[in-house]
Amino acid sequence: MTVPLASPSPDNRPWLVVSPAPAAPFDGIHDFANELTQALRDVGPAELFEFRSLSELSTHLERARVRGVFLQYSPPAFVHRDVLSLLPTLSRLRARGVPVVVTVHEYWASSAATVKQAVWRWLCRHTLTSIAARSLRVVATTSFAAGELRDAGAARSPRLMVVPGGSTIPRTSWAETVSPPPLIAMIGQPSALDPHVVLGVARWLANDPSRARWVWVSRSLSEMRAWWRDLGAPEVVEFRGELPMPDVSALLAQASLGMSAAVDGTSFRRSRLTALLAHGLPIVGLDGRFTDDLLRTSGAALLSPQGDAAAFIANLERLLDDAALRRSVTEASEQLFASRISWPSIVARYLDAATPTD
Repeated sequence: MTVPLASPSPDNRPWLVVSPAPAAPFDGIHDFANELTQALRDVGPAELFEFRSLSELSTHLERARVRGVFLQYSPPAFVHRDVLSLLPTLSRLRARGVPVVVTVHEYWASSAATVKQAVWRWLCRHTLTSIAARSLRVVATTSFAAGELRDAGAARSPRLMVVPGGSTIPRTSWAETVSPPPLIAMIGQPSALDPHVVLGVARWLANDPSRARWVWVSRSLSEMRAWWRDLGAPEVVEFRGELPMPDVSALLAQASLGMSAAVDGTSFRRSRLTALLAHGLPIVGLDGRFTDDLLRTSGAALLSPQGDAAAFIANLERLLDDAALRRSVTEASEQLFASRISWPSIVARYLDAATPTD
């Protein structure tokens, strides 16, 4: 399924993507903002502005002559009294006819919901409610974040869009033939995995190693090996440390299915899922509290309850043994990525969010 790009516009003012300056070498919100800027350039001028203080951001926005603003909301960057000076600036932009779309990234929604629920709800009521009241649009990157916003009364449903977001590994390889046994691909850090489920899969595969190859890609090879050793799991997985993106794509092109054993549920909050979907892989995952409604209803994944290793393994066996089911889930995976997760589809939804509704 191909999502057509919006037609280029004669309006030469740039779209402005605004993001807090990166807080760490691996900053998912900053990566998303950078990739969104690049994707917007396919339909017109676009610029990325990284701010280190809200006063700096307010000054830049007052002077900007832009077509629209896509603001990436991150609570740590906005927990400051200066946020009160930013809201009138956003209102003045809106009064000038400049659309402002605020993206609430689930990276922070989930962590705040589990650790600092009261703080998160306070932020919603005092900051995002003010944004919504100024007739600005709010975008959430996952259904969990959207639910948190609605529960906190921070965004009216008609103005709230869910746009799955996250940097991914671009598909640069396509396999013409795949040699048996089938390959199961898993991407991600050890700390995010459900150890009970992973241990169950390892023991299952150790009983019959001919069933599949299992390859795990993560940033730190030493961390992966140490975690596996502490888990006491049999040596049935092939460890791959940090690889160049084309090499990861080449590996995923050889895979028969993708495995996502995130301890808090398979979700778009992690780029590993979008990488698997970008390569058209059927997904075996866990249905947890952060699992997206879109994933549940798409047919692109077989989900089992959180912590249920037996059900997870049963889904692996179903996909490995049933070629027709594998084709069906693969087609759903490809459609989900093309229609909702690919950058052309994300840009189309952002431009729709920036379209005046009143």
